[in-house]
Amino acid sequence: MDTNIPSFALKSRTIEVGLSDHKLVYTVFNRNVMKPKNSFTKARCFKNFDEVAFNKDLAYVPFNVTYVFDDINDICWAWEKMYASVLDNHAPMKSRKYRNASGQSKFITDEIRKTMLKRNALRRKYCKTRSAVDWEAYRSHRNRVVSMRRKSVKEHFDHLCCFRVGKPREFWKSLRPLMHTRKSTPEEFITLKEKQSVITDQNQVSEVLNEYFTNITKGLISHKHCPFRDQSHVSRIPLTDEVADVNTFGFKLTNHHVVRAVLENPQPNKAQEYDYIPLRAVKTSSQAIAQPLSDLINMVITKAKVPDTWKQARSHLITKRNALWIKQTLDR
Repeated sequence: MDTNIPSFALKSRTIEVGLSDHKLVYTVFNRNVMKPKNSFTKARCFKNFDEVAFNKDLAYVPFNVTYVFDDINDICWAWEKMYASVLDNHAPMKSRKYRNASGQSKFITDEIRKTMLKRNALRRKYCKTRSAVDWEAYRSHRNRVVSMRRKSVKEHFDHLCCFRVGKPREFWKSLRPLMHTRKSTPEEFITLKEKQSVITDQNQVSEVLNEYFTNITKGLISHKHCPFRDQSHVSRIPLTDEVADVNTFGFKLTNHHVVRAVLENPQPNKAQEYDYIPLRAVKTSSQAIAQPLSDLINMVITKAKVPDTWKQARSHLITKRNALWIKQTLDR
């Protein structure tokens, strides 16, 4: 038997079954389950976060020096840089690793999962105390989890082979998620078909999507206003002589009381933005940054220009029905 990954097969033999002149070829696969690839994400660590010290340091930050710049983008950049520098000292950024599981494991029972939680708790306790007693307790639960998992894996595959006997399609369907595959998944990359060209570079794909979604409404803006009385349909609404200009609008200046009320009551389902400033830090520092932030908002309203960083966001494209191809047409 030929294979490009010999570690997947323990042995391959032939057996005489008496049904044909040819012997039956069989292969014993390795029981080691392929582990999915690990992914890394960045997040802030609030393990040693002190709210009082954080607000005290923010009180000494000179946010008013940011107004030496004339451009609103430079002002906003300097303001966020000062706030982020203080936040980095109290809640530093850390890279966390997590495993992309291909689904809930069928052989990890509730009893094994409960023992694994106890094992993890004992490990954290040992890392803090470094005592021989805690190490022995952790080692005992670690070996117990390994033994229980091996037994559960054996029983799972024995049941799988016996239950799926005579049904090779269902057997391989149940076994395929646990085996290695070289096929790419939709979560790994996006293939974009733009007119007659196929784009696989992820940076170019993001640029095409950004260009499309930022300019999608330009052709929908009408600069000509048609009064309601001049429209073709029959009017059933009382008309007035005053016609508002649809091309003008205005914002009122705010104050620190309004800003603080908004910061202290954030939406619970609000996700963390691209700048990695979580809502916990914003809510905690609402009293310290209410006045500087209200001044920044008033400056934005006065200059009538929104900073570019306020328009940025992180988006995740979810394909429909695991589609690998996304066709974009420019005919609107």
